[in-house]
Amino acid sequence: MGGFLQRAWCLLRGVATPDDLDRPLLDRLQTRWAAAGIKPRPGVSPEAIVWFEDRYQVVLQPAVRAYFEAVDGTGDEVDGHYFRFWPFAEFAPVAEDRSWGPGEAARFEGWFLFADHMIDAPDFAVRLSSEAAGVGPVACLYDAELLDVAPSFEAFLASYLAHPMGVVV
Repeated sequence: MGGFLQRAWCLLRGVATPDDLDRPLLDRLQTRWAAAGIKPRPGVSPEAIVWFEDRYQVVLQPAVRAYFEAVDGTGDEVDGHYFRFWPFAEFAPVAEDRSWGPGEAARFEGWFLFADHMIDAPDFAVRLSSEAAGVGPVACLYDAELLDVAPSFEAFLASYLAHPMGVVV
């Protein structure tokens, strides 16, 4: 399959085309969302990120920081595969997002929710730490279980762009 047909096939199925693989990750993400009719949301300010880091005593990984500085999620809109990437204002610790039983919240220390699939089934969280050089994994949150999805936020975005349903474990 070549040229036009290959590109059409890839676009219809929501997977990356060979041409897309050479483009920067965040550009590809914005292109995907625009193709799904999602209005672009301007990124958040560096001051908002510093406020968040101070409040939660964490440092956003470079890929997470770049993402939020470039885009502010999809708002209330979902893509063609029913993924919603939360605005920065909703980026929150797992421990604060749910009503947990005694002692359960401690299991989610350092995990922050940033997206969901089909309205919280599942949610996606990235692990943050207080270390600037930290690269944390991304996991799916099903009820009270965290299931590994990707070794980093950047790897999660790359997997999502290549095959969106592949990140739902």
